[in-house]
Amino acid sequence: MLTKRIILVKLFLVLFGVLYFTQFSFSQIKNTKKYFTVNKIQTTKGIKIENERFSEDSLKIFLNQIKKVNQWQSDGFLMASFDSVTQKNDTLTFFLTQGELYKLKQTKFILSNKNSKQIPYTITKEIEVMRLYSGIFLYNKWQKNINKVLNIAENNGFPFARLILDTLYLKTQDLHAQFEVQLGPYIVFDSVRNNGEKILKPFILAKYLQIGVGQPFSQAKLNSSDKILGQLAFVKQDKEYEVKFEDGKASPTFTLKNAKTNQIDGIIGVLPNPKNNNLLITGEANVALRNLFQRSISWKAEWRSFQAESQMFRTTYNHPFIFRSIIEPSFRLDFLKQDSTFRTFEWVIPISAFISSFAKVSVLAGQKNTETLRNQTQVNTNTISGFSDSQFIYYGFNFSYNNTSSLFSPKIGWICFLEGMVGNKKLSGLDKIPLEARKSLNENSLQIKIKFTLEKFFSIKENTILFMKSQLETIQNDQLFLNELNRIGGFKVLRGFNENSFYVSDYFIQTLELRQYTDEDTYFYTFIDAAWYAKRMKSEKYKEDFPLGFGVGTSLATKFGLFNFAYSMGISKEQNIGFNQSKIHFGYITRF
Repeated sequence: MLTKRIILVKLFLVLFGVLYFTQFSFSQIKNTKKYFTVNKIQTTKGIKIENERFSEDSLKIFLNQIKKVNQWQSDGFLMASFDSVTQKNDTLTFFLTQGELYKLKQTKFILSNKNSKQIPYTITKEIEVMRLYSGIFLYNKWQKNINKVLNIAENNGFPFARLILDTLYLKTQDLHAQFEVQLGPYIVFDSVRNNGEKILKPFILAKYLQIGVGQPFSQAKLNSSDKILGQLAFVKQDKEYEVKFEDGKASPTFTLKNAKTNQIDGIIGVLPNPKNNNLLITGEANVALRNLFQRSISWKAEWRSFQAESQMFRTTYNHPFIFRSIIEPSFRLDFLKQDSTFRTFEWVIPISAFISSFAKVSVLAGQKNTETLRNQTQVNTNTISGFSDSQFIYYGFNFSYNNTSSLFSPKIGWICFLEGMVGNKKLSGLDKIPLEARKSLNENSLQIKIKFTLEKFFSIKENTILFMKSQLETIQNDQLFLNELNRIGGFKVLRGFNENSFYVSDYFIQTLELRQYTDEDTYFYTFIDAAWYAKRMKSEKYKEDFPLGFGVGTSLATKFGLFNFAYSMGISKEQNIGFNQSKIHFGYITRF
């Protein structure tokens, strides 16, 4: 355990070392001259002298003095100035004036728009806060408050709002100011238009952009349109949007064209077969159809063969904005067969509601059935088998948020997903279990399942992206069996290990991945997957481990599709590190 931890620490240090040095580039070192500077500062209390010694070029020292004067002005010394500079040998002398400290005594605001029903409360509240303020005049703070008022106005139907300084006079060191707030005409949204290819129904486009006919104009919604359309993936903008203002209405116009996003892909895995020491070929196939009938309807199907005689099938269907509402009904079906041991069948129906352009919440209902395929003979007839037939009927919710720049190749932004489920688990076939062992089992029990995922994309340098991902999942029940546990391991969850090689009741995986892009969709990467998992079962002792996977890979975009390759190694209690245990994954994605 100690050795593995040392390896983990070293690998993290190596990764962060690489990350650190990629943020810097070597440049030619300039010759510098030592300067002794003297600042003669005129203040209200006389002359103040500051002496400093710098080993920098004179231009940088000069700019530092300007920053000092700007900071004084921001702190209320409005008349602060940079007067002159002289040089003698290696001494620079700066003459600065700090001036008087000014205070804001009284502020008045005049609203030019008399229709109070149209003026957002947040504007009047913000103006009232500014009106009541008295004290040192902090220019940066006032500029921030003014911008805040204007931002509120332009996102609540007043895109032409202005705040004008009408009167300003000085009495001793106290300022008296009067502002005129010109909100301009009240503007509402008209219908959203598309002058490009007919890809989306107009009402679907409006729903995604959160723009409704008659809603107050919002510049923030238009500013976020690029990111929203980038997440749809099946559309591209041919040029920037345009807005036409006429008779108190704003008509946003977009120019969209079709993007190839329907997807067929497959991955082939080559790994050692632990049963006969031969190679085991695993595989995966995916089909994804997006934007069916120009309504953003999607259907996906996935098939995987991850071990000998084992396979998994999953299909999902999403129908956003059904009946022109914010509701999105979905359906998911999962089937798993584990060699000749057991199989599981699960269906779930989430009903989602879009709460913003980037987030939605869902309520869901589902059922999961597990069934053993062979009789689990026990040596001790009073021992509980590791497998069981069960039925789990559950209800729950989930929340998802995604504000990344692109669906397929994000370079900045967040992805968050949280799901919770609770329900009744019913054991069946208890009559097959010996009487003594049966006494410790409950036919019905409460079961809770929680899943959380957080992803973050950092742009640390041009074409260099740091991807961080945290995954957590837990099943809470005091009588869990092997065929009810989560499965982790493989290309998508914990690289460096065989597909679905770990049976776990709880796990946490932290991923760090450094990507270097060569064009829009092509990048090379190095990664670390550090994990913890626990295995809590009725028939076994508690078990936990800290597996670690690491490796390199690439995603290459060609005119025919996307080629993926990854080479990974892993270490755990059950797997020693070594080239004979390394994993190679490669696949091909084509979009049409």
